[in-house]
Amino acid sequence: ENRQKCRFDADLAGVGGLAVYHIDEIASYNTEGFTGQNNWPSNGNHYRVALLQADGAYDLERGNNRGDGNDFFHSSGVSGIGPFGTSSAKGSVNAFPNTKAYQGGRIRNTDVSIKQISSSGYVMTFTAILGSSSSSQISSTLQESQFELILQTDNRGYETGWELIRLDAPNGTVVVDHRSSHTYASNEHYMETAVLEVGVYEFVITDLSGNGICCNDGAGSYTIVLDNTTIVASGGSFTAKEVIYFSVGISKSSNKDDDSQWLTTELPDQPNLSIAPTPSNFPPSPPPAVTSMPPATYYGDVVIPVEEPQKQEVKEEEWWEIITYDDFENGLGSFVYESSDNIIGASNYDMIVLEVYAHQGTSSLVLRDNIQSDGKLGKLSSAVQKYNSNVTKYNQLRVKLWYFVLKSPSADHNLLLLEYSSDGGSQWSVAQVFPLSYNSNDGAPQFVEATIFLDRHLIVFSSQARLRFRFETTAGKDNVDDVDLVFIDEIEFSGK
Repeated sequence: ENRQKCRFDADLAGVGGLAVYHIDEIASYNTEGFTGQNNWPSNGNHYRVALLQADGAYDLERGNNRGDGNDFFHSSGVSGIGPFGTSSAKGSVNAFPNTKAYQGGRIRNTDVSIKQISSSGYVMTFTAILGSSSSSQISSTLQESQFELILQTDNRGYETGWELIRLDAPNGTVVVDHRSSHTYASNEHYMETAVLEVGVYEFVITDLSGNGICCNDGAGSYTIVLDNTTIVASGGSFTAKEVIYFSVGISKSSNKDDDSQWLTTELPDQPNLSIAPTPSNFPPSPPPAVTSMPPATYYGDVVIPVEEPQKQEVKEEEWWEIITYDDFENGLGSFVYESSDNIIGASNYDMIVLEVYAHQGTSSLVLRDNIQSDGKLGKLSSAVQKYNSNVTKYNQLRVKLWYFVLKSPSADHNLLLLEYSSDGGSQWSVAQVFPLSYNSNDGAPQFVEATIFLDRHLIVFSSQARLRFRFETTAGKDNVDDVDLVFIDEIEFSGK
């Protein structure tokens, strides 16, 4: 980023220059790491968005200042950075900062270099080198995996503990031990990471009161992810403990034409343990030895090679499981009006609703803006699901619907909101603000289709999930004779 002494940056220290950032999307925003810390950078301490200060002093992390003129790169000072540190026209400067990857304390050479940075100015140039060799020569050997535990504690977070054991190591090496009580606070979100070598692992999560972390004492959950892509297991409903086995160990040679290496390990035979769910066609034993490595498929927690002809394409729509569906042909279904000041049954407004529009059939959910009969800001016109839904087993939620907004000539300043609650409706967060394309009340209705996705990494998936639709005005006053209406139809709430 080119930062110069102008406009917002008019008081910038020094002459400005090129600002270089290191971004780790799973790191904390406020965990500082710097030279001199115990076992740094392998201790995993660093900001999610870290400014790589050219002088290597790490003043921001140490709290010495809020930045100075020596933090920028330019030809008159530090003019390059790469895996082995910074450099200038006179030679190397410091080993830190550098461009090595450091996520989870795993230090890796990225082969990324920024060199020949020009003098500071409104136009700056530099040379970026991405890798020291062609892609065909890059080794694809995978000897380690990034382990992530995404943990949402319940009302008794202090009762939750877990450990990770490598079973194929001598005497079963404990990789991570968080079994002691009072490690975690209640109703908090945590992400724990570790770097795992090739091997077979046992993950054990425990609850001191013996009722799991969902759903007797709140809505807790856990998810195990490998390499930011593969979900090994997730859950929360168990008794005193739950045990998950998984393996790390797919290896390919650096020559991409030679796929002869295949690593597989068998899990120990302990039938009384809780294993991650597996399909009904899970093989009873590992497949016979193969001379070439076919494509790999994850069945629960074990990697099994499968033959190409067995692959079957699964349509994305088949992945989704419907939780609730409402077309409002026989009443409000799973919804209920949250306020008595709504269009249905409010005598002051019976004369305004001349007909109800629907995308399919003859009925829909009708909301109006929140203006009372005296023209003042009134109760919100909203509809909420009257029952909780248990969504703890899903990794993603989806809401599909059709909506149509009918606008009176002078009404304006309205918002249609979809909100989500994980605690049965006590607290709400906005999941979607819908764009409003108005139809005049003398035109044909034009329903708009909308699809909203909710990810469990961003919100809490609990046993007390509910949806709410709100239609409100942002204006302080509106004409009582000019009321906006919204018609919502075919609301499908599903998960996968």
